[in-house]
Amino acid sequence: MTHCAVGWGLHEFCVAGDMDLRHAYLLRAAELSAMAQTEMDPTKTLEFENLARAYLRLAKQAERNGQTDIVYETPPEKKRDRA
Repeated sequence: MTHCAVGWGLHEFCVAGDMDLRHAYLLRAAELSAMAQTEMDPTKTLEFENLARAYLRLAKQAERNGQTDIVYETPPEKKRDRA
């Protein structure tokens, strides 16, 4: 499965699979953390930090998703009684 993300300023990435997506989220979290450290406006600093934490959570979820095999099986059709 390929995931693409566009709209982060000059950044665009397309990755395949949950583990690559995890790395992309980690990279974005690091970028946002760096932006928070250089920002002079406290409101923007807080927002960058919040976004960085959100991307870390996404990275953790992508890692868990990569370790889980989900298989959906269509349930058998129910027999209907005709009265």
